[in-house]
Amino acid sequence: YSYSGGAYSLDAGFPQVISNNSSETLTIDKDSTGALWATWTQVAGTTNTVFVNSSGPGGTGWGTPFVVPGAADPNPTPDDLSAIVAFRNDQIGIMWTDQATGTAYWSTHTDGEDPRAASSWRHREAIRGNRQVDDHLNIKTLQADPTGRVFAAVKTSLNDGSTDPNLAQEVLVVFKPGTGVFEQTTIARTGDCVSRPQIMLDTENNLVRAFHTAPSTTVAGCAFSGVAGSIYEKTASMDNPVFGTGRGTAVIEDANSANMNNVTSTKQSVNSATGIVVMATDHVARRYWFSDRSLGTPPPPPGNAPVASFTASPTSGTVPLTVSFTDTSTGTPTSWAWEFGDGETATAQNPSHTYTTAGTYTARLTVTN
Repeated sequence: YSYSGGAYSLDAGFPQVISNNSSETLTIDKDSTGALWATWTQVAGTTNTVFVNSSGPGGTGWGTPFVVPGAADPNPTPDDLSAIVAFRNDQIGIMWTDQATGTAYWSTHTDGEDPRAASSWRHREAIRGNRQVDDHLNIKTLQADPTGRVFAAVKTSLNDGSTDPNLAQEVLVVFKPGTGVFEQTTIARTGDCVSRPQIMLDTENNLVRAFHTAPSTTVAGCAFSGVAGSIYEKTASMDNPVFGTGRGTAVIEDANSANMNNVTSTKQSVNSATGIVVMATDHVARRYWFSDRSLGTPPPPPGNAPVASFTASPTSGTVPLTVSFTDTSTGTPTSWAWEFGDGETATAQNPSHTYTTAGTYTARLTVTN
């Protein structure tokens, strides 16, 4: 569909058939050639299979669905799901879980190569271990990152058969193509009673924003992981994703109907220009709810460079002399680089510096945005 004048209209040549089989989920993305890709899991009898399909440029000319070529385990349990993402400007990645082996598999394909040739696919294990995966999976890529990092939120099954509240219930795994390995950290623990994770990448604040379902703020504990209640958010740095303890901050909650569930949002990264919107359902009241928030003031457009200026006090005295520097720059700087003239530097906005040798010094400030 195309959107214009407040309405959607069906494009010429559409709809296009991706698959003739039903599936619990299906996800899509577009590669660097303009081709669309889709993945889903398809159950036939008791056998579940990870399928993929791709179109020609522009989303037309879909082929016949096929199993991920060369995958070691394309047949997870009937409850497991798959997801797809484009990354690093030249790759397609598919992740799926298999609860029987406790594994999250990761298969990648280079744009432009024959998608049905096993030689065009590379396969890795993102997670492996007893009860390390469930069927809840969300995957995002940092489009503006030249290293092509991929972030995935995966729920574990460690709450099954254990009452330990400190086990990992949701984990974040980060794929770094340069090393070819996944790094893992805990989003929330079994005692938090969280479920159905979604992540969003906030490029302006360099944050991974994780959303999930958990009991409402008035409820401690839960009968089982996955019980409806409220939607919570937790954040961590993309460079060092360490999440705080607890469920996080409630962002969607109804005091009259503690039945929020199934949070969802955009596949793209977010920033102050886009804001952040998440949506959830209340299956009892039969309503969709949403949270629409600003992520701060957008930065100045390119070309509006800041102008550096500052004051210093005192400007003379007996050594050792401590001088307070105050930034008075205009143009909304976001970083400061100070040189104090004696070989010492600082990056704070308003630093203090102590001169220990008598003399005359020229201090310099460079600001950027």
